[in-house]
Amino acid sequence: MSRIDGSSTNDYNRGEPFRVDKYARFKAKKRDAGRDERRKNGKSRAKAANTGITPLKRRIRSLSRLLSNNPKIPADVKISHEREIQSLQHELVNVLLDKEKHEMIGKYHKVRFFERQRATRRLKKAMKALEACEDAKDRPELERKVHIAQVDVNYPQYYPYMKVYQSLWKRETTEDGEEQYTANNEQEDGAKGNIEVWRQVEKAMEDGTLEGLKDIVEESKIAKIRNTVVSFGYTSKGSAKSKDNKNETCDGDEQDETGAGFFE
Repeated sequence: MSRIDGSSTNDYNRGEPFRVDKYARFKAKKRDAGRDERRKNGKSRAKAANTGITPLKRRIRSLSRLLSNNPKIPADVKISHEREIQSLQHELVNVLLDKEKHEMIGKYHKVRFFERQRATRRLKKAMKALEACEDAKDRPELERKVHIAQVDVNYPQYYPYMKVYQSLWKRETTEDGEEQYTANNEQEDGAKGNIEVWRQVEKAMEDGTLEGLKDIVEESKIAKIRNTVVSFGYTSKGSAKSKDNKNETCDGDEQDETGAGFFE
């Protein structure tokens, strides 16, 4: 009697190695890894739903309804609830910013990775040329190229997470049908990609503040999310909006679980 992998049961019973098909083993390993990843992602989504956006929005909505529907509520209780709403709104803004940050990281992860690899290769080439240089007249230009290459390496790594990523190089197709990469928006000083960010990276390299660049968030983005979150909750002049919120169903809460409604 033969097994699927070609070995016989007699060979197996004699203690000879059981030859497992490598491809089948690879497929099984890949399948198990995918299953574990799906379970992990499912748990992460469930955890986010329980500790993130939805509970905060529900609590804000609940307190807003309470204040809107009870005009004779004691002053001290009203003040306490309003302070809690403000605290929850502040927390919700941070949660939404963090959510968008992770989405942006995932969106541009690959392009950042490949651009850093390309920049690293160019840096090695520039450093090799500088080391091999024997003419003092050529050294300043080679040193400038090394400096530009160093900034290019740090650009994709420290580019602000919350800003739309602008590539250092753009891919073009030649007349012969071959693909090549050329600098995107290159300036005389070597700056390319997002010129403002490139120069921020260059300055941060001099100041030793590169790590801080990644977490920079534009004030306009923060203000937009904050205004949306504040308008969502209770305001003393917004009883009409609070009444509209009262008509929302629990299904609406579940649909807002991703926080997408705040960015419409």
